[in-house]
Amino acid sequence: MNKSIESTLKLLEECIIEDGGIVDLDWCDGFLFPFYKHFNDENNKISAQSVLAFLGLLSEWEDQSGFPFFTGTGKYDCHHFDKYMKEFMRLKDTIEERLPNLFKVIIVTLQKLDGRDSFKKVFHHLPVDFINSIIDFIYSYRFKICNPNDPIYQSAIREAFIDLNR
Repeated sequence: MNKSIESTLKLLEECIIEDGGIVDLDWCDGFLFPFYKHFNDENNKISAQSVLAFLGLLSEWEDQSGFPFFTGTGKYDCHHFDKYMKEFMRLKDTIEERLPNLFKVIIVTLQKLDGRDSFKKVFHHLPVDFINSIIDFIYSYRFKICNPNDPIYQSAIREAFIDLNR
């Protein structure tokens, strides 16, 4: 992997602006990068956009345009849900404080995905205790976002230092 986080996030920002705020991108090719390693970067923009990339991965799964996570089968490169979730849960307080709208949207998306597809079934290769800890974590929150046109999505993108109005 010869890409830097800075160049990858610059391209990510350009694509999101070009697509009018859509974060469902080419995650297993052009954006195959371990964003979770930068959730707590000292540079706030890198940190925020790395968390936004996680939302993008989840969005691709949610809208069923693709599935960017490794499921224990297949021999192609993709993202590792367990690594993203470990970092997201470990840094939950920091992420929620610095990126409250992005945090809420990710939690609600995770709840929708588990309700629709069941993490236990999708990630059967991961330890059940770990999956249970994810489920307990996401359902400990009661955020209400019913509509994909909710302004919270635009606020989440702004928290990641992306100006859709430029």
